[in-house]
Amino acid sequence: MTTQTVPLKGRGQSLALILLLIVGSMLAVMTVIAKAGAGAPAHWSPIALLVWGNLGGGLIQLAYAISRGHRPSFAAGHLRFNLGSGVLFAIPNILLFAAVVHVGAGVTTLTLAFPLILTYVGALALGMEKPQLTRIAGVLAGLAGGLVITFGSGTGYAVSPWLLLALLAPVGLAAGNLFRTRYWPVGAHALQLSPVMLIVGGTVTLGFALVAGVPLTPPTWSNEALAAVVALVAINATLFIAYFNLQKIAGPVYLSQIGLVAAIVGPLLAMTLLGEQLGLHLAVAGGFILAGILLVNRRKAE
Repeated sequence: MTTQTVPLKGRGQSLALILLLIVGSMLAVMTVIAKAGAGAPAHWSPIALLVWGNLGGGLIQLAYAISRGHRPSFAAGHLRFNLGSGVLFAIPNILLFAAVVHVGAGVTTLTLAFPLILTYVGALALGMEKPQLTRIAGVLAGLAGGLVITFGSGTGYAVSPWLLLALLAPVGLAAGNLFRTRYWPVGAHALQLSPVMLIVGGTVTLGFALVAGVPLTPPTWSNEALAAVVALVAINATLFIAYFNLQKIAGPVYLSQIGLVAAIVGPLLAMTLLGEQLGLHLAVAGGFILAGILLVNRRKAE
């Protein structure tokens, strides 16, 4: 069980930063694909894309993990981790993918800035982090950026029930960050854990889709419909190996900064690829978020 983040130094710090940028950027790409895949000519339900992306990516990861000698374990600690992380992975993603069609990919990815403050507060409460004024200032700067983004557009998103659903997702994401760190099985490799989380999460999402009557295929198959689901499967198959490795080496608070990266990359992609308009307030919010990233990563000299 991991109880506290180990300070990053040297090559570990560089690797963590690289993984942070990759994971955060790819999360933003996934959200853009979900929004684009829901429109013409693909006409996917975003929830259906989430189902097949998780299940397909998880199965590919599982095959790769077994080929590398990292078979999933059925020990009690592994089962607890796999079930808990799968459920806590599925719920916030269902909320985000359901909301993306209604509030846009840009705004949806911007709500991902919020897990940082929630994760840090939770880590403090659980004794997994020690209070540091610079890190607290960084969290507050990131939160300020998220608030500017959410309520500064003047588009009416602030009163949208779909935005409120999107804003609930960070609570689940933060809970998942803390749960995985707290209950990471001793000695477990990321390749033992990531595939099972995806498969459990995909199964939970499939159950939700069946209960809610969500169509699991597009009305008609097209090149665009096929490309959307293949892209999500490929991203999931690679992304969450990096995600788990980042969690293991850097801890939950550092990991939660992927939301800040996604909050910068996502709106830029949404504006350039989907033609979404988010307003000039984005520059102000981006400044707060960048300041937050710098401050959260600044530690006292050991």
